[in-house]
Amino acid sequence: LQYDPKTGHSYDAEGVDIIFPGWGETWSIENLDERPNMFSEYFGSLVNALRKDPFYVSNFTMRGAPYDFRKAPNENGEFFNKLKALIEETYENAKQRPVVLLPHSMGCLFAQWFLKKCDIPWKKKYIKSLVFSSCPFGGSVKTVKIEASGDNFGVFLRSPLSFRHVQRSMPSLTFLFPDSRLWPSSEPLIITPTTNYSSADYERFFKDINYTIGYQMWKDTHSLVDGLEMPTGIDDIYCIHGSHLSTTEKISYSAPSYFYSGFPDQVPLLIPGDGDGTVGIRSLEYCKNWPGIKYYILPGAEHVRILSDVRHINIILKILNANITHG
Repeated sequence: LQYDPKTGHSYDAEGVDIIFPGWGETWSIENLDERPNMFSEYFGSLVNALRKDPFYVSNFTMRGAPYDFRKAPNENGEFFNKLKALIEETYENAKQRPVVLLPHSMGCLFAQWFLKKCDIPWKKKYIKSLVFSSCPFGGSVKTVKIEASGDNFGVFLRSPLSFRHVQRSMPSLTFLFPDSRLWPSSEPLIITPTTNYSSADYERFFKDINYTIGYQMWKDTHSLVDGLEMPTGIDDIYCIHGSHLSTTEKISYSAPSYFYSGFPDQVPLLIPGDGDGTVGIRSLEYCKNWPGIKYYILPGAEHVRILSDVRHINIILKILNANITHG
């Protein structure tokens, strides 16, 4: 992506047009590969479980709303207009039964952005429940690591650094930077032989990694959504997340040597803490501070695989009061 600091928007390279197919359908969120497989499954297990209830029919009473994950909410304006229309259409399809919103991960913050823009009478009419799954309410330390040194998505044959250029161009990364209210300035996120960086040092961090446009992205995105603010106008809110998995809490870089470069051009040591493997526990669990929240923590549930975890599926079925028929 190319970022224009004057507009605060990013653009695909000339001649490139990225589309996100399957609006309203569930196939686009069931599996993230055009050749469905167990490693790229997303909402598939949950969708299949719901299909056992005759009420839930894909693209009628059970919908998918894919969005451009590379970009922050302010660049997904069309998505929000389409989402509002999709909710209203699904409400009518269900014989005027209010819908349950089930966002996952960054989608939870997109949901918060969307709901903030909707008036309370609309929410009271169309939204029955809001279910947050694996929500990074206060961001994730992993995003800082990706900005500095990239991430290889678990493809061990490729260095994370080889993906860094592409990943840095995504404004959604800075959108998910750790919130200073949860990670205070006294706590370093990145440790190097010469300098430590906390949530108060993002300008210096981007200067030192020679990517100053990244700081502009952060300024344009970090306050778009207050993930710590409880949504209003919805009485039935749930929060579900995993725990007890090694999750990046700090990133440590060694001094340069004959064998490898220094910060940020090396694969750093990841110092772990508690979380779901992607988001730290202090961010995931913030929702438990909200009054009236229905809170579930699933030990051992990973950030994405929680969606196919039978415990998570059973919670969702209970929330939906699904009438599962077997046979």
